[in-house]
Order: sequence, then structure tokens, then C-alpha cells
Amino acid sequence: MRILVSALLVLAAALLPTALASPAHAQDTLTREVIRTYDVRIAVQQDGAVLVTEDIEVVALGREIRRGIYRDIPVGGVGLLGIGRPSFDLVQTLRDGRPEPSRIERSGGAVRIYLGDAGVFLEPGVYRYRIVYRMGDQVRRFDGVDEVYWNVTGNNWAFPIEQATAVVVPPPGAPVSQLAAYTGYRGEQGEDVVIGEARNGDPQFRTTRTLASGEGLTVAVGWPPGYVDPESGSQRLARWIERWGALAAAALTLGIVLIYYLVVWFLIGRDPPRGTIIPVYHPEMPPAAMRSVERMGFDYTCVAAAIISLAVKGHLKIREASKKQTLVALPDADARQPMSDGEAVLYDELFDTGEEIVIQRTSRSRLTAASNALRNHLRRTYDRIYFKRNFGWFVLGVVVTIFGWFASALISVRHVELLFLAIFPTVFAVVLGTVFVKAWRSVRDYRRSSSIVALVASIIQVGVIGFMVLSLGGFFIGIGTQMGLVPFLTLIVIALLNVVFWNLLKVRTAIGRKAMDEIEGTRLYLTVAEEDRLRFENPPDKTPEHFHEMLPYAIALDVETEWTDQFAAEIAAAHAAQGSDPYLKPSWYSGSRGSGFRDAGALRSVGASLGSAYGAATVTQSSGSSGSSGGGSSGGGGGGGGGGGW
Repeated sequence: MRILVSALLVLAAALLPTALASPAHAQDTLTREVIRTYDVRIAVQQDGAVLVTEDIEVVALGREIRRGIYRDIPVGGVGLLGIGRPSFDLVQTLRDGRPEPSRIERSGGAVRIYLGDAGVFLEPGVYRYRIVYRMGDQVRRFDGVDEVYWNVTGNNWAFPIEQATAVVVPPPGAPVSQLAAYTGYRGEQGEDVVIGEARNGDPQFRTTRTLASGEGLTVAVGWPPGYVDPESGSQRLARWIERWGALAAAALTLGIVLIYYLVVWFLIGRDPPRGTIIPVYHPEMPPAAMRSVERMGFDYTCVAAAIISLAVKGHLKIREASKKQTLVALPDADARQPMSDGEAVLYDELFDTGEEIVIQRTSRSRLTAASNALRNHLRRTYDRIYFKRNFGWFVLGVVVTIFGWFASALISVRHVELLFLAIFPTVFAVVLGTVFVKAWRSVRDYRRSSSIVALVASIIQVGVIGFMVLSLGGFFIGIGTQMGLVPFLTLIVIALLNVVFWNLLKVRTAIGRKAMDEIEGTRLYLTVAEEDRLRFENPPDKTPEHFHEMLPYAIALDVETEWTDQFAAEIAAAHAAQGSDPYLKPSWYSGSRGSGFRDAGALRSVGASLGSAYGAATVTQSSGSSGSSGGGSSGGGGGGGGGGGW
């Protein structure tokens, strides 16, 4: 009896720590929702599919796990084309050994399995779920080895995993030749795992620490080739598309678009040969038309050049006061020179309802109507006669680009939702390129003008570029990661090609080339150095009248600084003399105190200042490697995903 009592006391002493510890552990565990055990069996089938059994024991407290759990499983594939998308079949779902209601939602390249009944809430406690599913085409084939590379737990669980195990069953008769396992966050190669054998000798993997939310277990098992049915032609094609499809589609699109644009440019996009360029002292083409033909487009400098031309010809006066510019009609002025057709259209719209107009936002409707009238007149008069935009040929290139984006998105691994975003970078590149050009012009205008309006416009437009780049940087990084950086950058280059060739495909006609000879001759005369001017044949005298006559042309061609510098000595002499100053105090302009321009700098910046102010007043305010050979990482391979409670 004494011996029996002693034995019982020893046994009680031995069991006491366990008895005390178990309730404490249970109490600690039940204070938070957690995955206690995550046991997975991956059985490789003869046809290369895997049959996966996941046993997941969770603590549910009604916080996130209220009705049950959900499991996200990437199904991979190469997109909506259906080529190479592994089949996925849900075989069984259980809770505590009994059938559990389940439903599947598919989104992009993943399936989400909901376990539980929407109308039934779980009591707090511990539950063990089983999910059995089959996925096709999961054997990776390399030289000398086949393998299954499997993300056992996934890296996107909302709860920590206290312990995870995995047993990989190779195909029948296949000897295991290499093993590897990785733990940690996606991309890490943690070694918190023990590799051993299950009872039947199959490779077994067991974690040695709790995996935090976002961490996972990935395993890889390899065996010699020949134990799995050989790939069919469609499987080999699917695997090639999976690896190289997005890049191939992007590269093919780049080649087609580039060759197409080069051929079209060579055939129809080259200007006729230029003629002999001689200085033009008295151009026949109006200043606004000259700028429109040279740029094959329209901007507010066209308006500024036309307004100053009207002023110089005596049809209106520019009055500046309190940083506001007012245009005053002079219908009864003497010695007026005739206005061009485009200038007449602009004049009629500006002074349709009154004899003066202030260039500010309150006059936006009239200012916009006037600029639109001038724009439409220039288009009717010069478009397709002096130059062709070849818009139809450009649209065809854009269509090919869009098809390339769609093709790359269709075959991008896992994330077929890129299909709906495929067109966006093309539009973004065009918009960004346009905004950049406008911003550059605003900065250039500010350098030519001290106008505060030009400075504000420069800051705003440059800020728009910065905002677009920063706000969409994450978007591009995310899309590039899923599609592949090289394919994505290739498609960005294609988008930019469209921007480049939008300008290159514009071509001048024979009449337009002759007009360009006049324009280049005018620019030559306006920018020539004094020593070269002496070699001209009968150049006009340097008079105030000739200076102001050619000033609108200098503004239209962005050479007002060079033109003003040619008259620097004459302007300085006139300014130093007492009395009238025909250069800085012309009859067509009055400054803030009834005087003219304060200096030559203000004179040469009048065009930039007027164009910037006009634009600001009319703008509308906006309301892989082998995993089993050591080249893998946590989160790699098939399987993966994650889950949570619902």
C-alpha cells in the first residue's frame, strides 16, 4: 500500500504542471482568434494534378469568425483566353467531421470558398474545418527533375498560425530527389521548419514557431522525370504562354506599331523638300496664320499675335492698369491698315457687345467665343490645304496599341482584371505628354514674361504633372508587378510612340511647304545678327514703324527677344531723349499710369503676357527558378492565397 501511495504521489507530481499549464494555455488561446493548427496533405496525381486536403483548426470568438471562415486560393492560369488555366474542383468541405455548407466566388485569378451558413452564427469555441480540392497541371518540369512547389498556407491569412504541417505525396513509385521549405513573409527564405518523414515515408514539413499574419509556409518536393504523364502540346503551349506570353504580346505589338508608323511616315508623313530660304521683310501671311501653319495647331499665342497686330494696325488699343489688360476698339481711328480675314473674325467677336473688353474671367464667354472663332477660321483656311494631320492613319496605330494592351492583359498571369485597366496607361501617356508640353510652354512663357499670371500657370501645370505621377505611381508599380516589369515598360514605350508619331505624321502640302519657306525667311530676318544684316539686299531701315509692324510676327514665331535686341540701341537712344518715345510709348499701348512700356523687357514680353492672361481667363475651372533546388521563397509556387472569417 505504501508503495502504491508513493507511486500515485509521483504520478500526480508529474502531471500537475501539465494540468496547470493546459487550462492556462487554453484560456490564453481563447482570448484571440487564431489558427491553432494548419495541416495539409498534397497528393500528386498521375496526370500532374494535385489533390489537396487542408485541415484548419481555428478559435472563433465572434469577432471576425462569426459564421465560419473563408479560404482564398489563387488558380493562376493565363487569363481569359482559357489556355493553361488550371482546373479547380472543390471536392469536400467539413466542420468537425460533418458536411459544412459552402459557396465559391471567383474573382480574377482566384477563388474564394466560404464555409458556413449566412444565417447561422457560431458559438465561441474551437472548430476544425476540412477543405478538399483538386487543381490540375501543378507539376513543374525542369531538366532532370519534376517538382511540386506549393504555398501550403498562403501569406494572406488574417490570423496567426500557431503550427503548420504539410505532407507531400509524390506520384506513385517516384523516389524523392530533392526537398526544400521556406517560411516568412512573401519573398523571404526563412528556415523555421523541420523536414522529416510521415509514417508512410512521404516528406513531411512542420513549422517550429508561430507564423504571424502575412507569413506562410511554402514547400517543394522534386523527383526524377517520367513518373507523371508527359505534357500535351496544349500544356506546353500554355506553359510557354504563362512564362513569355505577356512579353511576347508586348514585343509583337511594339514591333507592329513601330514598323507601321515608320512605313506610314515614310510614305505620307514627310514634308516636301524646302526651297531657298531668303530674308522676308514684309510677309504676306498674317502673324496668327503663320504660327498656326508652322505648328500645325493653335494656341493662345495665335490670339495674342492677332490682337497685337490689330493694335499696331490701329484697330484697337491695349490698356493695362492694376495688372489687368483691357482691349479698346478704335472704330473711327485714322490711318488704319486693313486687317486680315482672321483678324476681322477675332475683332468682330471681341467687340460684338461693346467697345472694350477686360481680359479676365468675367469676360470668359466673349473671350472664348473670339478665340474659337479665330481657331475655326484658321482651320478652315489652312487645314488640309497647307498641312494634313493624317488623323485616320494615327487612329489605326492607336487601335493596334489598344489591342496589344488587351492581349497582354488577357494572358497576364493571375490578374485578369488588368483587362479593364489595359487602356488606361495609353490614355495616361497621351494626357501626361500633352500636359508636359503645355507646362513647358508655360515655363518658357514665364521666362519671356514677368507676368504673375504666367508664373501661376507654370506652377499649376507643373504641379499637375507631379500630382499625376505621384498619385499613379503605385498603380503603375502594381500593374507592372503583375504583368511583368519588362512587358509593362514595353507597353508604356508603345503608348509614348503614339504621342511621338501624332506629331510626326502631320505633313505639309506643297502649298504648305512654300508657306514654310516664307515663315523661315521671316524668322531669318527677325533673328539675324547685325553683321549678317549688312549682307541683306536692301533691308528696311530701322524705324519705330517697322519695329512695331514686325513685332506681331516676332511674337508668333517666339523670337520677340531677338527682334527687340536688334533695336536695342535705337530703343535706348529714344528712351534717353526727352519727349516722345516711339518705341516704348506707342500709340497702341498705354501702361498703368498712362505711359507706355517701362523698359525693353516689358516691350518684348507683351505677347507672352497677353497670351498667358488670355488663356487663364478662358480656361474652365475644374470642379521562375526551381523551388526544390533552393531557388524558391515563401509565397512562391502554386497554392497560396489566404483567408479570414466572416
